[in-house]
Amino acid sequence: MPLYASNGDGSFAVTNNADPSGGNIWNDARAGKLVGDFDGDGRKDVAMWRDGWNSIPVYFSQGNGTFDWHNPYQAENFTNGSWMRHLVGDFDGDGRSDILTTANGWNSTPVCFTWPARGGFHCTNFVTTTYWINDSTANLVVGDFNGDHRSDIAVWKQGWNSTPVYLSNGDGSFRISNYLTSAAEVNNPLATRIVADFNGDGRSDIVVVTPGTIDVAFYLSNGNGSFNRVVESQGAGVWLSVASDILTGDFDGDGRPDLVTRSTQATSLVHFDGTGGASFTPAAASLPSGTNWINQ
Repeated sequence: MPLYASNGDGSFAVTNNADPSGGNIWNDARAGKLVGDFDGDGRKDVAMWRDGWNSIPVYFSQGNGTFDWHNPYQAENFTNGSWMRHLVGDFDGDGRSDILTTANGWNSTPVCFTWPARGGFHCTNFVTTTYWINDSTANLVVGDFNGDHRSDIAVWKQGWNSTPVYLSNGDGSFRISNYLTSAAEVNNPLATRIVADFNGDGRSDIVVVTPGTIDVAFYLSNGNGSFNRVVESQGAGVWLSVASDILTGDFDGDGRPDLVTRSTQATSLVHFDGTGGASFTPAAASLPSGTNWINQ
């Protein structure tokens, strides 16, 4: 299990420890991996699933390149299917990651919550009268859209004129809104959607970048499943529209989410500094000759 731990200066400390499970399930090509903080210690762990398993193995990071492995029997088998979609989020707001699954045709939304002790999940399976979340042709994004520190789900699909949002009640059930919008970009399959708290109000928002336009659409959450759409025309937005990838993070440490664009057409790195509102300040930095790895 090789692990590259950042030293904070661009270098990495590398460890390569044996799989603590003893069975090398970490390298099982048939198993899926889900990254989250499943014990709430601030370190990322890895939960695994596979067709036919009756458990949810979890590798808990020890912070030194090693992992503590737990694999208790799981009576509720709501995660071990290749036909399911798996979403990781903190759906009860306890600081630990949980696993939500959806599948085409289901009329419920299973959520497996982590126990306070390491290892093991308790699962709920509330029936829902709206099936948007289980539509296999729809797309799901996770965020805290009402600022209650619990993860919610927003749904988008080509051809829709609305954005259904599943707001978590904290017990595995959801209250559902279906915000109508006349703007097509949020459901455009070619658009890129970035989820973060762009205006600093504690609620997740959605930024939509559409190829071929210099406009950036901000869907600022109102906290009730609806959004305030604000469009800003970016003078340097062509960098966003031709980007092959858009990375999100607080790259300058000012507490606001920023964007970095990656493009095979560029020899520079474009940093869009978040202003704390519905806008970005773009700046391009030329990359030294021979170091354009990020744009490959």
